[in-house]
Parts: sequence; C-alpha cells; structure tokens
Amino acid sequence: MDKPIILVEGQYTQIELQKLKNQKIWKSKDIYKSQLKELFEILNAHLIGTPEVRNKLDSFILERSNPNPELRGNYVYYPWSGLLLHTVSEKEQNMLRTNRTSNLLTKKEQEKLGQFNAGVAGLSFGNGIAVSLVYSGAANNIKLADNDIFETTNLNRVRVGLSSVDEPKTTVTAQDIYEINPYANIKIFTDGLTDENVDSFIQENPKLNVVFDVVDNFAMKVRIRLGARKAGVPVVMLTSLEDSILVDIERFDLDPSAEIFHGLLGDVTEELLTKEMTEQDKAKYAMTIVGPQRVSYRNLLSLSEIGKTLVSRPHLYGTVSIVCGLAAYIVKRIALNEDMPSMRSHILFSDVLGVLPNKDDTLKARQILLSQLIKDPKSREN
Repeated sequence: MDKPIILVEGQYTQIELQKLKNQKIWKSKDIYKSQLKELFEILNAHLIGTPEVRNKLDSFILERSNPNPELRGNYVYYPWSGLLLHTVSEKEQNMLRTNRTSNLLTKKEQEKLGQFNAGVAGLSFGNGIAVSLVYSGAANNIKLADNDIFETTNLNRVRVGLSSVDEPKTTVTAQDIYEINPYANIKIFTDGLTDENVDSFIQENPKLNVVFDVVDNFAMKVRIRLGARKAGVPVVMLTSLEDSILVDIERFDLDPSAEIFHGLLGDVTEELLTKEMTEQDKAKYAMTIVGPQRVSYRNLLSLSEIGKTLVSRPHLYGTVSIVCGLAAYIVKRIALNEDMPSMRSHILFSDVLGVLPNKDDTLKARQILLSQLIKDPKSREN
C-alpha cells in the first residue's frame, strides 16, 4: 500500500518541494506555525499569561520561519487523500503528540512505549486496538494482519466511515495510523496470518513485544500461541461479550512453558490444527475458551441464530471501545514492567456499576440456549 511521502527539513530543495506539489494534491494545509505556537507554549509554560509572552512567541515563530518559511519544517503528503501537510519535525511532532501524557508517563516511559513493538491479528475491532496504541504513543513499529475488506456491517463497532467499505482492512488501518503518526513503521500482512507467515509475523523485522489475537479462526488462535510461546512473546485476547469483556493475557515472555489458553483446551490442540471444524465444533471450543458462565443470554441467542437469521456474532460499540482502551492500558503495564501477570478476568459492566443485569439474562434461560447450541452434554461441564 501507499505510504506518506515525507520531505525532511534541511534535506529538500525548493525544486524538490515544487515537484511534490505537482503531485495530485487536492488539499494543502499549513499547520507549521500553529504547531510552533503549541511547541513554544509547552517549552515556556511559565511564560503563559505574562506580558512578555506575545513578543517572545512572535520572535520564536519568526526565527523558525527564516530565511524562507517554505523551506522550514517537514512536508507530509498522503497519496490516498491528496492532502499535503506542512508540519514541524518528527521529533517535535512526537513531543507535541505526547505532551498531554506528561507526568502520567515520564519521558523515559513514553520512549519505552514508543519502542514497544505490537502486532494486531484481525482488524475488525482490531483496527480500534491498533489505533488506540498509536494514540497512546505506543508501538511506533506495528504489524497488521487481515485478509478481509471492511463491510458496511462492520461500522457498528469500527470507527471508520462509509468510504472505507470494500477497502482492505490492512490498508484502512495503516492509513488511520499514518494520519496520526506519519513516521510510524507499519508492516502489513494482506493475506492475514497463515501457517507459513505466522512465525515471521511474530519474530521477524522486528520481533514483537506483544501480539493481540483478534482472529476468528480457532486453529490460527492455537498457532499464534504456539509461535508466541516459542518466541517468548505475550498474547492478549480481549473478547467483547455484549455488556462485558473477557480479558485473557498469556505471558509467555515470563513463562515459556505455560500451557496455551491456560490449559483450558486440554489435549485437543492437535485436533484444532488438523480437523475441518463444523459450526458446532467452533461453538464448543469457543464456549470452552470463554466459559459458558460468562456468555450472556443475548450472546447465546445470537450464536444460536448464526446461519439462520444472522451471519456473524454481533457486538456493541460501547463495549468494543472499552476493549480498545484496555488494550492500551495492558500494553503500558507490560512495556513498563509493571504488574501484569497471565490472567483471565471477566469485567461485567453491571457489577462494576452495581446495577442489575439485563432482565432476560437468567441462568435458566442461558442453560436452555446453551443445551441447544452445544449438543454434547460433556462440553457444558468445561
């Protein structure tokens, strides 16, 4: 896919700038002086509100605009939108972008986050996870894997517009990231994860520090974990369950001998890798991994209607947006060596707020649906 074209101050001439301007530019925007004002304020916070601030600000901007304001600062051209931006340098851009995390994160901590390499496999709400990391100043190196396009039905949980429909999820997500941080190093896997590339995704150019599993394929979920365990890389899976979230963290970096899925799958690992699974098989394994006690009545109702009145499991944007925030929090904890062990934690919003669950979400109603969904009574005991 296209990447931004960047001219770096001191490394381009007027001729090279004009050549760039001769591209298919639909819109030019000069934010250079506006960013200089921001930069001056954060470097001179003690002057804000004083009589001399205006003269000092004007002098600062004038100094940074001479002798030729057109040749000061960087230019970023986004070929997919035809936008040409005149901006400050990469270093200053990063300073501005992370300034309002100051003290919440020290400068060294923010640098560690930026150097923390992340991989996101599956870009439906994985799109939101990737973007959340970048907004947090994390993962300047990021890998994205998906072989699908965005459909209109994705817009219930993914913060993209109608113009993204029919576009590859990897392309749209990479563009979202570049528009936040044009200097990001993004590697995309347009075929999604496969048996042939999963190890490369985890280990090569660069090796990841965390993998987010947002894929639907159960065999690939297993392969991700086997590859991550071999490489000593943690795997995070955040499951949206109507009005709750299952947080699943496997710290293979701390315990490379840990059983995948916390041992929940027992001896069926090889079966998952080789067997052609039916929808019933998928439902059984999903229930084993998630735990039937964590699945709401309406989630079960939805699962029972897939292939009948529904084509896939529904999600709520409010829940997915919280998933994305949790992803950034978990990465921060891991990157900064704070307490974040392997865990399975179920966050039920009604419990957090101290309110009653949905009226139709009763144990009896769930058991009836579960028995219909998974015919094997032994699977319900897991």
